[in-house]
Amino acid sequence: MKHFWPFAALFVFAAAGCVDESGDGTGDLPSGDEAGDSGEGGGGDGGGGVVATEGCDTGATFESELHRLARGGTLEMEIEDAALKSQPRVLRSSAPEILRVAQTGAGAAITGVAPGAAALEVWRCSRKVASYPVTVAEVGSVEVRLSYGAAGRSAPLGALAGIAGGTADQLELTYFDAQHEPLAGRGAADLQFEGGIRPVPTINLGLFDHADGIPREYVAVAIDGAGRFTATASGHEAAVDVTVAQTPDALEVKLVELPLAGAFALEVLGEVAGGLPLAGMAPEFTITPADAFTQLPTEPRTSQLVLIGQPRGPVTFTAKVAGVTKTLTVTFPEM
Repeated sequence: MKHFWPFAALFVFAAAGCVDESGDGTGDLPSGDEAGDSGEGGGGDGGGGVVATEGCDTGATFESELHRLARGGTLEMEIEDAALKSQPRVLRSSAPEILRVAQTGAGAAITGVAPGAAALEVWRCSRKVASYPVTVAEVGSVEVRLSYGAAGRSAPLGALAGIAGGTADQLELTYFDAQHEPLAGRGAADLQFEGGIRPVPTINLGLFDHADGIPREYVAVAIDGAGRFTATASGHEAAVDVTVAQTPDALEVKLVELPLAGAFALEVLGEVAGGLPLAGMAPEFTITPADAFTQLPTEPRTSQLVLIGQPRGPVTFTAKVAGVTKTLTVTFPEM
């Protein structure tokens, strides 16, 4: 069993004092009295000097470790003040022609406008106190995979099978630059849904495997019949042809331990002949003994079930899809 959420590092870029980083492309650094500078002599109590305001120099913590952004893509991140006493922060872009910045309730949303290097800057009292560097790049290729929830994902898709009218599923989009380095950025691609594949609202309690640290965009879909899904970014297209299957040819049941003590994800993976991944399986789950876990299904239903409990001894997990049954028995330590 593996953990699927890494412990994300916090990147802190905070100045110890009021540093005027001239020549950094901001083009709007305040001067003299506007910046709280006391002018020649540096006196704090005469000659027009300005008394410093408490909390003006408080830095900021960026809760993200993604610094490469796809052109046209948006990355949202939380920002925390480095001290309780801090003046209101103002967010700016060091190069608005490259990076667009919008303040959100939790932090910031940054969008790649054009290829180049820029930074999200935090200002207080007309002073820059922290920055988060970002490189914006053109998308060189797009990959589409079927998410297996906390258990990982399929290989890149060119085709996908689905049981019509089954459960919702998640597709994963990965953006790469010309050197095949991954890029962050939700909404970097134009999405097209043709025929029997359609988008659905975000899946509640849907979990993902983030262990490799690669940024991905998630698209919830349902399959009602044969169709085609296309993602196009910077002129590069990834297309997935969807066919309809009646039953799986192979099933696999996986149990993934989550970071929260006593929490697990039960995942069902399916394939049809030729190894083509199968979506929309709508599995019926049975757990023996029945009181081993509290079951938390996703909404809408998917091939994933969140389990909460601390069982002892053997527990058997059974998944049934269109008449095909697969079981997994796990023996938990006895106290």
